[in-house]
Amino acid sequence: MSPHQLSKPDLKTYPCFLDGCTHVCASLGDLQRHQLSLRHCAPSYPCLACGKSYTRQDALKRHLTGKVVCKRVHAAKLAEGDKGGVEE
Repeated sequence: MSPHQLSKPDLKTYPCFLDGCTHVCASLGDLQRHQLSLRHCAPSYPCLACGKSYTRQDALKRHLTGKVVCKRVHAAKLAEGDKGGVEE
């Protein structure tokens, strides 16, 4: 959250208490997304082409959208039966 947001006394905040984290979010959804970040979770969605791993399925999909070669190889491996992290 920005310093401006923190200066509003009536604003509800959502602090993260995992692993001694001090991050504060403005919404419950932001907190849930933060808690799925690399800081708190091991990556479980691998790119079957280049080996990079992501903690969220949407991050892997974004990677595949931006990397045409990875998208082709990843899709081919899924077609062969390797489920990896995401089915398209």
